[in-house]
Amino acid sequence: MQITFESLHLTEFKNHRDLLIEFGPITRVTGKNGAGKSTIGEAISWCLYGTDPLGNTLIKNLSPEPVDRPYDRVEVSLRLTVGAQEVELTRGIESGDTCYFINDVPAKATKYKETVEALFDKPLFLSLFTPAYFFSQKWEEQRSLVLKNVLPPASKDVLKGLPKVQADKLAEALKKNNLDDLEAKHKDNRTRLDKALIGAKERAKTLQEQLDLSPALTETEVHELTAKIAEIDAKIAEIEKALEAANKAYADATRLRAEREIIRSSADRVATSYKTLKAKAPADHCHACKQPLQEESLQAAVDSHKADLAQLKITHDELLANFKDLTAAIGDIGIVEYDPDDLRLLQTTRQELASKLQAAGAGDRLKQQLETARHAEKETQASHADSVFLLDAIKAYRAKEAELMASKVTGLFKTLTIQLFQENKGDGERKPFFEIFKDGKPYRKLSTAEKILAGLEIIDVLSEQSEVIAPTFIDNAESILSYKQPAGQLIECRVANTPFTITEV
Repeated sequence: MQITFESLHLTEFKNHRDLLIEFGPITRVTGKNGAGKSTIGEAISWCLYGTDPLGNTLIKNLSPEPVDRPYDRVEVSLRLTVGAQEVELTRGIESGDTCYFINDVPAKATKYKETVEALFDKPLFLSLFTPAYFFSQKWEEQRSLVLKNVLPPASKDVLKGLPKVQADKLAEALKKNNLDDLEAKHKDNRTRLDKALIGAKERAKTLQEQLDLSPALTETEVHELTAKIAEIDAKIAEIEKALEAANKAYADATRLRAEREIIRSSADRVATSYKTLKAKAPADHCHACKQPLQEESLQAAVDSHKADLAQLKITHDELLANFKDLTAAIGDIGIVEYDPDDLRLLQTTRQELASKLQAAGAGDRLKQQLETARHAEKETQASHADSVFLLDAIKAYRAKEAELMASKVTGLFKTLTIQLFQENKGDGERKPFFEIFKDGKPYRKLSTAEKILAGLEIIDVLSEQSEVIAPTFIDNAESILSYKQPAGQLIECRVANTPFTITEV
């Protein structure tokens, strides 16, 4: 795309009352300092964007209004051709308000801005228009402009430059994830496994220490301990069985003694009743009327007394017989005798043997746990090592990519060298960066002439890469002896001890 300036008309713009310029392939502006040469470049950028050629807003000392005379209206009209489209843009200030015209038709600020933006990209245009504009931007913007139309090296070309083991591993991993995702994934994995690996090693170390302190028993010793415990368990079972029988006998004897005591008490009461009744003579008179009993009644009373005594004797004899039977039953209950110390000794011995056996079992469990812990440590170590290896491979990939990219970009320039990446001091990783050098010196340390020449070379590269040809405005051209003419129109300003002059060269 070709951008061509046809004409520029300034009305009361800074120190120009009324100036019309018809542009040719080369337009040279000469004159003394302060004659208004730089103002031409300012007028063009102000007309398009309301800024000076470096993108600064024209305020205070950069204001477009004249300061040495009254004025009614400030106006700049730029007629230009973009490709096959011709347009005239006018920006003015009247009564303190900015006004806009597109092909002499009044327009609102938004419409005017949209029209200019549709014609060409602002950063690119200003970078092509003014040699110094590119370097006035932040390094990120400079980098973006240079790389905008430069394709990065192909992945296969980058991988070719890596050691085979890294290239093969990374190529396989890149089938599933892109480089950024792969890096983020393994950075996260490495961070997590850094702690997990420490924990796994500590776990294995602790288990090993516990295993070292655990007594070791042979299989024969385990069998012997098991047999001894079984033998002691049998003896304890016998004693416990005897104790159970003794407890039952004791309970039975206690119950029978209680029953016998009840019978004994009952027999004593019957014997007492018998003695009392025997000592008492039969009644010989009526209890109610106190009259002596008749012979027949008296005999009946005697017979009743004898019968009662006989019944008491029978009951007493039965109770005595029961008492004897219970006494015999109590005597038949055997008494189990045992030494409590024997049982305690057996139990103590068994506990000691069981503890040894349990310790041996704990040792086996510790061995299994240690084996599991070491396996987990090995897997964690392998995963951690895999992430570290891939991250190193990605780092090498980015370094090689940066090297190829830098070589590719630097190949675009004749006298300039480009720094696209910067290495971190901490981890050595390369991060995006941008700085231009000329003869080994960074741009900020160049002389005025060197800066102009560097800017012209940037313009040449950007124009070729973007396929956009735009006019270039060179101020202070007298400071450089010679230079290559840009591909587009050239507006050259030189200081000369002559009146303000515009000529087409």
